[in-house]
Amino acid sequence: MSTTSAADVNDACDTDLKKTVDEIVAALKRRFTPLTTGVMYTVTTALDPRFKLTYTADDEQRIKAKSDVLSAALTSTTPLHGDHAGDGNSDRDACTPPRKKEKLDADVDFWASWDNVHAQIQQRQQANVPSLTDEVETELAKYLAAPCQPRASDPLTWWRDNTARFPLLSDAA
Repeated sequence: MSTTSAADVNDACDTDLKKTVDEIVAALKRRFTPLTTGVMYTVTTALDPRFKLTYTADDEQRIKAKSDVLSAALTSTTPLHGDHAGDGNSDRDACTPPRKKEKLDADVDFWASWDNVHAQIQQRQQANVPSLTDEVETELAKYLAAPCQPRASDPLTWWRDNTARFPLLSDAA
């Protein structure tokens, strides 16, 4: 008959306990890592006025979250917002039909079109018209500077009520 000492039993329990804890931690990481690294999770949480960037652990995550929100806002922004952001004429503009695109002849030189686009870009830069990216960055900074909403508040209601304040971000939200 073998005899085991109390120390051997404690060591075995400690080893089993450590193994169990390690397995639980590994399972939690497998389960939740896709949520914390996914772009959709990042954008939806950052645009939730109850949380914003409070869930981020470090500056690297904050920078990535801001970048993801900017990308989402830029891809979801309609031309209406890009052309008339903040000018107060959105009701009037919503009723006007969109402008027809110019038809290009098959014989039009590619470089003539290129020069036309380049000239339009230069005119916009010379007129100091902020780019859509600048507008979204400014709006995101204002949004993040505002205090978080109480946890019991409804984020959809908040966005409905603040669409005029954050028109570009509300499209992404």
